[in-house]
Amino acid sequence: VMHWNLETANSQPETVFQRAGKLAEAGTQVISYSTNSQMSWCLLTAISTQDQGKTIDGNMQLYSIEKKQQQMLEGHAGCFGNVLVSDSEPPAGLFAFSERKQGTMQTKLHIMDVTKPRGEGLAPPFKVNADIAMPPEAPTDFAVALHLSEKQGVVFMVTKAGFLFMFDVSTATMLVRTRVSQDTIFISTYSALSGGCIFVNRKGAVMSVKVN
Repeated sequence: VMHWNLETANSQPETVFQRAGKLAEAGTQVISYSTNSQMSWCLLTAISTQDQGKTIDGNMQLYSIEKKQQQMLEGHAGCFGNVLVSDSEPPAGLFAFSERKQGTMQTKLHIMDVTKPRGEGLAPPFKVNADIAMPPEAPTDFAVALHLSEKQGVVFMVTKAGFLFMFDVSTATMLVRTRVSQDTIFISTYSALSGGCIFVNRKGAVMSVKVN
């Protein structure tokens, strides 16, 4: 995985870290890459299958540039964002991801502060998690994207089968679960303007969601 600073004339790509674990295997397809705003954490996400596409496994590689350490996670989507979780502190540098262990259908949302200093005598960083109730009509459905809304203080999750979930950041409580597309959704992005997200389905329809 390389970073290329296009703001510097004649700069060259620099290697940040190597793909590891499942993400280094030839049969794994990388589907997304992101960093936090401080460029101190990176997330590489990939999918693979062990049964000719009947189930899709997700794997993520979370890497700390400062510590040069990585953690392998099982799941299909994750994101970073700076969101208020306390009235007495500035926005927390959060990382959120949907976890699904290989061989299971249980999905869990994790939200945690990855930028707050850790150590003896310091208050523990913010961290919450909760099980995600997938739709009964699509139990094998999985997230294609997660978006932390810095404007609204919620997490959006968009799934392959066309469902939209919305969770409260501070508690990981599900606020909304509704189908927004009858066709497969394959790409999604956060909208800083609206604080919502934009996604595209297989038929080319472009849709947007925000909190009013």
